[in-house]
Amino acid sequence: MTPPGPLRSRSTAATPAVPAVASQPGPGTALVAHADDPVVAPILRRVTERRVAFLTEAYAELGLPAARARQQAVVAYSAYVGWMQLRRATPDVLPEVVDDPEALAYLVDSPTG
Repeated sequence: MTPPGPLRSRSTAATPAVPAVASQPGPGTALVAHADDPVVAPILRRVTERRVAFLTEAYAELGLPAARARQQAVVAYSAYVGWMQLRRATPDVLPEVVDDPEALAYLVDSPTG
């Protein structure tokens, strides 16, 4: 498990805990599945913008330059959305995605070089 840090603190301030978020697919997964719907599209856009902005700020607080923080936020959020989709769609094929909340923590806490 990664030690608590600014990003983990921010993520747990926004949600009770990363494992709690990981335990339920939530509305984000449903929104992505219906991205072409004219009612869903603007909501998905707002949700995505807010989440990426939140992560960008968190990575910037960790010391990443603004452009790098944004890039890492996009990578982390994309990985999270994919992780949630796999978790929902193929839990029997990828049981480690379902049974390991640390997998999500890794995605959130690991800025790539």
